Amino acid sequence: MSTGDTARVALVLSGGGARGAYQVGALRAVAERFGPQGIGIVSGSSIGAVNGAVMAEGIEAGNLEGALAALEQEWLSLSGLLRFNWRALLRASWRLVVHGPSPLVLQAVDSLLDGEVVVRRLCRFLPPRRRMGDFRRVDLVVTATDLNEGVTHAFDRTQPDVRVLDAVLASSAFPGAFASRRIGLRWYVDGGIFDNAPLDQAIRRGATDIVLVGTAPRCGEGAPGYESGPFADVYAVMRRLWPLMLDRLLYGDLRKALLVSEIVSIIEESPDPDSPVMRRLKRAIGYESAGRRKRALSIVPICPPEGVDAPGTFGFGESRAIASLMRQGYDDAHRILAQQRPAGPAGTAVRAT
Repeated sequence: MSTGDTARVALVLSGGGARGAYQVGALRAVAERFGPQGIGIVSGSSIGAVNGAVMAEGIEAGNLEGALAALEQEWLSLSGLLRFNWRALLRASWRLVVHGPSPLVLQAVDSLLDGEVVVRRLCRFLPPRRRMGDFRRVDLVVTATDLNEGVTHAFDRTQPDVRVLDAVLASSAFPGAFASRRIGLRWYVDGGIFDNAPLDQAIRRGATDIVLVGTAPRCGEGAPGYESGPFADVYAVMRRLWPLMLDRLLYGDLRKALLVSEIVSIIEESPDPDSPVMRRLKRAIGYESAGRRKRALSIVPICPPEGVDAPGTFGFGESRAIASLMRQGYDDAHRILAQQRPAGPAGTAVRAT
């Protein structure tokens, strides 16, 4: 990392459903590496918002180790909690009998799954009255998709009265599977729809040293490679489309940020930063805007080296797969972070030479 003695890292957590167990293991390694004083921003989307909110609460309460230990145990005890929304499905079936195929059938279904209990269980360590404006030791950012305007919305301390649990439930409301959430006058669904790895939210808040924990493989090294063979059925098509979609959603911003950061470094290291070529580069990336300049970033991506088959997106009850994935997350994060320079004072990292 390239943090100085007083700077702190930003932690960015992507979505990924039950694959978020990988993040839980990685978070322990991050906490060991930087300590609670070394983390300044936690930015999360979907299941990353759930894990991130619990971590931010641990930092705020001065008990990060206890919060992570409790989160690990909660992940291992979710068996049987994810259920079909039978009431909605029965209402839809009745309308199908009475009205036949019509929009009225779909209008009876607010969600296919009753998943709120899972999120509430994972968030049971959050005080029920905890508001976004209560965080002082760390800046928590939770992203959700605003259905009214079709944009990503970031809940943070600038909306001080929003309950953290409400923001997290909105961020993790996977469309169709879980019901949308109302906050104020607006309706929200999963933050991963447009911004599955809210890296830009951390950069906007001044972060230059970032640890990004994803749940899909490759971490921005490039889209999944060419795959030959037939796609003769729906399963084959979805099996191929899913990693492609995840790669775009998770790591498109990461690749862009790394590219812009490299150009910023070239500009700053140039012996003639005002040459015509450098001025063209500055214009191309918006180097200066509103009196501010872009800065080079240090981004450490942590993600599975290969695809994660189990527990899958909705496999919250597969405790063995969850435990294995948490161990993998810890081992991967510990190995990757060990390659960075040792931590400096107060748990922050020293600038690499």
